[in-house]
Amino acid sequence: MSLFTTGDTVLLLAPRAANIAPVTADPIVRDDPENHRYVLEVDGEVVGIAVYHLRGNRYFFVHTEVDPEHEGEGLGSTLAREALDDVRAKGMKIVPLCPFIASFIERHTEYAELVDQPLLERINQRG
Repeated sequence: MSLFTTGDTVLLLAPRAANIAPVTADPIVRDDPENHRYVLEVDGEVVGIAVYHLRGNRYFFVHTEVDPEHEGEGLGSTLAREALDDVRAKGMKIVPLCPFIASFIERHTEYAELVDQPLLERINQRG
């Protein structure tokens, strides 16, 4: 610990732990339609993707992945939320074939109306 004084103010500064990551910029999620995916970037580096296939007015989400170095930071949820918000803004529907997206929607029921439930049920009957 060290003391830092400025006028009448005294600040007690703790030493920085070696394993604490530096503060990073807010994550950015963007659609990358040429590669059929939403991309999650932190400090300009791609750290997550949500892959989809667009058919008609439906996004079929098939795979979501976050860099293992960033697991536990809530970035997967950020990616799912931003992607689903974008689909909603476009007035489209989704078919959540990806287990992560499907479980995210189960936990965040405000996105349930985006799911093309009859189509999802037909797909699940085939499997």
